[in-house]
Amino acid sequence: MILYRTTDGLFVEQDGRFYRVFAESLDALVVLDDLQGFLRSVVDQGDAVPHVDTSKLLAPIGSQEVWASGVTYYRSRSARIEESKAAGGGDFYDRVYSAERPELFFKAVAHKVVGPNGKVRIRRDATWSVPEPELTLLVNPSAQIIGYTIGNDMSSRDIEGLNPLYLPQAKVYDQSCSLGPGILIRNEPLPSSTCIRLDILRSEESGFSATITLEELKRSPATLVEYLFRDQSFPWGCFLLTGTGIVPPDSFTLQRADEIRITIDKIGTLVNTHSNGDHCFGNELVVGAEIIASKACAEELQHDGGANRLAEMQRNASQMGDVGKFFARIFAPFDFQGINMDEASTNAALATGNIDAAFGNFGLLLLERQGLVKIIYTTKGDNPSFERQGTLIADDGFVSRNPEITQKIVTFIIRKTNRINAGWSLT
Repeated sequence: MILYRTTDGLFVEQDGRFYRVFAESLDALVVLDDLQGFLRSVVDQGDAVPHVDTSKLLAPIGSQEVWASGVTYYRSRSARIEESKAAGGGDFYDRVYSAERPELFFKAVAHKVVGPNGKVRIRRDATWSVPEPELTLLVNPSAQIIGYTIGNDMSSRDIEGLNPLYLPQAKVYDQSCSLGPGILIRNEPLPSSTCIRLDILRSEESGFSATITLEELKRSPATLVEYLFRDQSFPWGCFLLTGTGIVPPDSFTLQRADEIRITIDKIGTLVNTHSNGDHCFGNELVVGAEIIASKACAEELQHDGGANRLAEMQRNASQMGDVGKFFARIFAPFDFQGINMDEASTNAALATGNIDAAFGNFGLLLLERQGLVKIIYTTKGDNPSFERQGTLIADDGFVSRNPEITQKIVTFIIRKTNRINAGWSLT
């Protein structure tokens, strides 16, 4: 079974048929004791939906952190030794490969992760950048591997090659990671014969292609997870990239408009293009410029859906002839896809400045106290009938059988309510 996250909700696919999963979020599924069993019941008891629009796929991530493993294949060891030998770091990577303890590092939070058909980024201060195709584990809070997806660990090889301590700069930045297209829900380990394939298309022709199998993975996924969970907790689970065994030759670096295709047996294919940092930050050169349009143009865009219409044109540019080529070139730096984030991702993106504004709940009060945001409108004093309400219901049988548990829950809710009301009064 493969679990997909889309703008229309969550779906599970079994034998080519899709079923809607009625869950509040991906987070709510990851924390289940038996996610595979739950999804099997969805398939067995539900009705297949007629169609799932694959253009609406999102990165299959909720509030999970993304971590990564390094130097887990011999080819990766050799490449790292070669890129860092001028800086005296060659022996460093050989030691990592041979050591009992694996290399583990933090990679991304949800709002930095790109989904299927999205654009990963090349650092604007990098000159040698490559994708790294990796089997990625979905691990629940109990340190159990419950699923597998495809990951792209974008890397700036020239930066890491200067000094191994520059790895966070070479690996961790906005849009440096992509996940998708879905999560293969499976409790059993994948066979060692599982194939990972990387294809990089340049001007619709092959720029680089290679394959490898999990048989060459030096450390087992279970071992990597065991080390990651030492003295760490992940209340919403986490994703763990298991390292790459495919490294393009030293003469290769990604170019604008390259298409990155990563395929793993049983999971599917993750497709991404990329954008250069200098294109993304180009607006800094035209501060104060004003975008104008005729009234007729504005009315037409409003009638046709505005940003949604532009996003559709971006997706179909290749089928629009010379006009499409012009449109793709002019609007390449822009992303007109709608933003759809949960509350945790929204607050994180606000705090880091990756989005300018958002609607939110009382969680924004903490950000305001830290001086990270300014609340420009509050519902304080408004008619309470327009506010969102939550209700916890228990039947008499549960209350009578579990008086202590019931009292703990009621006490907890009252305590939290008092804290929220105290914070609310500050606005």
